[in-house]
Amino acid sequence: MRPIVVSVVCKTFNHKNYIAQCLDGFLSQKTNFRIEVIVHDDASTDGTTDIVKQYAEQYPDIIIPIIQKENQYSKHVKVNDTFIAPLIRGKYIAMCEGDDYWCCDTKLQQQVEFLESHSEYSACVHCTKVVDVKGNVISLTGNLDDECDLYFSDVVLQGGSEFHTSSILCRKEYFFHRPVEFSSVARVGDYPFAIYLASKGKIRRLGDVMSVYRIGTYGSWSGTMSQDKMIQTYYALIEFLEKIDDYFDNKYHAEICRAVRFHRFKIDSLKLNSALFFNSSYSEFLSKMPKSEYMKLYVKCHCKHLYKFYRKIKNIK
Repeated sequence: MRPIVVSVVCKTFNHKNYIAQCLDGFLSQKTNFRIEVIVHDDASTDGTTDIVKQYAEQYPDIIIPIIQKENQYSKHVKVNDTFIAPLIRGKYIAMCEGDDYWCCDTKLQQQVEFLESHSEYSACVHCTKVVDVKGNVISLTGNLDDECDLYFSDVVLQGGSEFHTSSILCRKEYFFHRPVEFSSVARVGDYPFAIYLASKGKIRRLGDVMSVYRIGTYGSWSGTMSQDKMIQTYYALIEFLEKIDDYFDNKYHAEICRAVRFHRFKIDSLKLNSALFFNSSYSEFLSKMPKSEYMKLYVKCHCKHLYKFYRKIKNIK
C-alpha cells in the first residue's frame, strides 16, 4: 500500500451546517498519493458529531475521527500536540476548519508537487475567497493569478492578508511542538504560526483560489470579536512581536518594528483617533490605503460623534 503523503487536520465545533461541505472538499481531491483526514470534534452539541461519524463510517480508510466528550478548548488543552500529533502519518500537513472548505480538487496535488521539488520552501499556500454566512463574497486573500514568494517581512506585517490557514500545506516538522513563543495569542493562532513558517524558509503562494473562508459563523474569531476585543487583540499581538524579537535575537528587528507600528495604527484607527493622520510613523500605511477607505477613515475620525450616532441609529433599525 502506498504511504500517506498528506495528513489533513480539521478541527470542528458546532459546524453542522458546514462540516459536510468541508469533508467533501477533502474527499474530492485528485492525487497520485494517499491522504488521511483527521477530524477533531470538540464535543459539538448541534449534530456535527453525527455527521463526522457518518463520514468516518463511509470512508474508514481516509477519515479518522476524534470525538471529544468534553470541550477541550475551554480546558485550554493543546489539541494539536495532545490528540492529533500521535495520529499523523503524512509527510505534509494541510489544515481546514470545519466551517471553511476547499474548492479545487487539485489543490493538494499542486502543492505537494511544488514542495517536493523545492526543499528551501517551508510551505505552499494559495488564494482564498472570503464569504459571509450567506455565501456572499466579501474579499480575496492573496492576489489572483499572481504566483509569488512570501518572505518574513511580508508575513509579519500582513499576516492573514497574505494567506489564510485553509490554504496552507507545510512540512510536518513545522506543525507540531513549535517553540512556546509561537503559541496562540489572544485566541489568534494563525498569525504566530504563519510567522514561524516564514522564519523557516520562503513560502510559495499560488495564484489560484482553492479554498473558501467563512466569516461570522458561530464560535469563529470573526463572529465573536467586538471592537474592544479587537483592540485588546492588537495589544496582545504587539506584546507577542516584542517577545519574538528577542527570540530571533533581533535578526528581524526592522521588520518586527514595522509590524508593531502597523498594529498601533490599527488600534488608533479602531479608536477613531484623529491624531493618527499627523503621526509620521503611520504615513506609510495611510498612503497605501485605497482612496475610498482613506476618506472613510478620515470622516470617522474627524466626525466621531456623528459617526457613533449613525451607528447607534443603524443598530436600532
